[in-house]
Amino acid sequence: MSIVADPPHRGAGRRVPFTQATRAAHERTDRHADNLVAALSTIYDRITIGSNSARHALTEAQRLYSIRSSIRRCGQSRHRCGGALCARCAGTRIGQQRRDLYTATKHQAGTMVSWSATIASSPDVPIRQQWGDLLALLQAATRGGWLSRRGVVGTVRAVEPEHGPDGWHVHAHYLLVFRNELTPAEVEHFRAALLDRYFSEADRLGIHATADGQDIARTRSATAWTRYLTKGRIRRGATDVLSRLWTAVDDGDTDALHLVHDLEAGAFRRRMWTPTGVCKLSEYAGLDFDDLIARGIV
Repeated sequence: MSIVADPPHRGAGRRVPFTQATRAAHERTDRHADNLVAALSTIYDRITIGSNSARHALTEAQRLYSIRSSIRRCGQSRHRCGGALCARCAGTRIGQQRRDLYTATKHQAGTMVSWSATIASSPDVPIRQQWGDLLALLQAATRGGWLSRRGVVGTVRAVEPEHGPDGWHVHAHYLLVFRNELTPAEVEHFRAALLDRYFSEADRLGIHATADGQDIARTRSATAWTRYLTKGRIRRGATDVLSRLWTAVDDGDTDALHLVHDLEAGAFRRRMWTPTGVCKLSEYAGLDFDDLIARGIV
């Protein structure tokens, strides 16, 4: 079967295979749809962002002063950077992380343990170096399947930078999901073993870490843990470091702008949210409860 396509310039009456004519028509339709969506997206942004003045002010400040080109271009046409440091995208990203973690862990019957890991901070240590030292120490402490040999079947690591009188302080929060239910004594034994290994690796690597800020405890809910870690949406009046700094930048504080640039450069190509195992939704999406049991995941 074939149809007669509209001749572009010459060759009137030339018969064109059905698939070619259909493909050309679809391409024209797709281009028209793309243009329409882009126009509607721009209108939507003007309405929704403009109506939320707390976020809109910081979005405009980022568009003007961020050193990240993806953040500066975010919101133009159909572009979304999806970054954790972007006032426009951070809220959507946070919501998705909450939903994914809940979906991935809702069938888990084992114990969940939270772990906050820190290293000593100093005004003389740049944020990127401190971030790298922390990741190196965490990798050393958990290398060789150390966690999995103790029954951990999934983890989420969230890196959280803060800034205070002592300069930048980068620390990490872990959610550890165990295959089985642990007794209080077993949780305490795991806590002692993990801290001992963490401090031993810190000494070996020459990274200064103290007991201050190290916290390992049982948590009852992955949802509550995630809400605590993803509470920060970048907007005026919020208490997280990005909101505070960008609010100060919007008010004309040049020192805050230097700190923002330090953070944006320090976080470049660094993951702030890293799920593994059963906490990584993509690995187990579509599996029902029986499938999870059959694979030995729950």
